[in-house]
Amino acid sequence: MKKIITILCFVTTLANGQEFKFGAKAGLNLVTIANKDRDIKMGAGFLVGGLVTIPLNEKWNLQPELYFGQGKSENTNSVSIDDVNFSSTQEVKISNLSLPVLFQYIVYKNLSVQVGPQLDYFLSANSYQTTVITDPTEQVSYYSDTAMDASTTTFVSGNNQETVAHDYELNDLNLSGTIGLQYLFNKGFFVDARYNIGLTSFSKNADANNAVYNANGVSVPEVLKTSVKNVELKASAIQLSIGYYF
Repeated sequence: MKKIITILCFVTTLANGQEFKFGAKAGLNLVTIANKDRDIKMGAGFLVGGLVTIPLNEKWNLQPELYFGQGKSENTNSVSIDDVNFSSTQEVKISNLSLPVLFQYIVYKNLSVQVGPQLDYFLSANSYQTTVITDPTEQVSYYSDTAMDASTTTFVSGNNQETVAHDYELNDLNLSGTIGLQYLFNKGFFVDARYNIGLTSFSKNADANNAVYNANGVSVPEVLKTSVKNVELKASAIQLSIGYYF
């Protein structure tokens, strides 16, 4: 968080004496979260924040922003092992405070291209997974709730429940890259379309080897253990927003 404040102070100093303009924006945040084994399907969220545009010359602007975003991704998976079927549904939810610092090139009149780095400060990240195990003798449902910012996972089977600690946690500050387009209307309104790709993982460790998986009657199968082992997660997003310059 201190790094974001430092960058904001630097941008403010750079903008001092320039003819810059402030704006606000809100829009749709379509997030995809991927780990090293599989992609999780895109889910919808939202973003809201502010920005400042600093002219550098006739063609180039510097545009730092600060916005709050939420998003989620979903995945369904099924596998059969020794006549036992495993069917799982997983949802990952994230919320973050983002600081993109974009270079804006005016292509033609009110149309511009934007590109630059972005710092993402993750406020929370949670994974929710329900797995149904079907074999010839019984059908059992397991539910796991992984709070990455708290380094815990809760497994539930029937009336039994166990919360365990694991050796990965949320990596608060992450780096991503942004590229997009902006169109400015005459009345001060504008629209943005962007693609943001995560360059670093927002989970600090890729394994949960220290977790205790069998306690208080909750016997967790190997297929569920992998859901908290393979957690080298990166977030990418398609962002569509509308804004207004004051």
